[in-house]
Amino acid sequence: MVIGRLKSGESVIDRKNTHLTPETKNIIEEALGRIVFPDNEQFHISTVKFDRVIGTCNVVKLRKGDVVFYARRRNRKGLSKFAKNRTGIKRKVLTVILLKPKSDICVLVTAFVGKPAAREPYDPRVTSDDLKYWKHHALVPNFSEIVTGTIIENPPEYWKF
Repeated sequence: MVIGRLKSGESVIDRKNTHLTPETKNIIEEALGRIVFPDNEQFHISTVKFDRVIGTCNVVKLRKGDVVFYARRRNRKGLSKFAKNRTGIKRKVLTVILLKPKSDICVLVTAFVGKPAAREPYDPRVTSDDLKYWKHHALVPNFSEIVTGTIIENPPEYWKF
């Protein structure tokens, strides 16, 4: 299903297992209309700035005393790290990640409020810089996104770094 069109003219379709939240669904079409996909790329990360608050960033820098837990978010392959009792921060930025398998069509990989975050440790393309990032960051719990029965307190092996 086409969810919008880029400024550079390509139609954008969403994945079957969408990562869009109700918050990002409200702003994605406007954001896509501001993005130019470079001709020489197949994968593109774009940070779209707005003149108003568009939502809440769900990534926070960990503070001393934060208690973390791990759980699987819907449409994800591994467990994510969460900081209990933390709330997100209102932001004016949307990060959009696109894949271009054909010259006139792009696939929305994901979109989220806030600046680009690192790949999570369960991602096969994770780098040492990604791991450094997640050592000091966590997600804010959104229990509507967490798969029931997946919450654990001790980190899985791929989070032990």
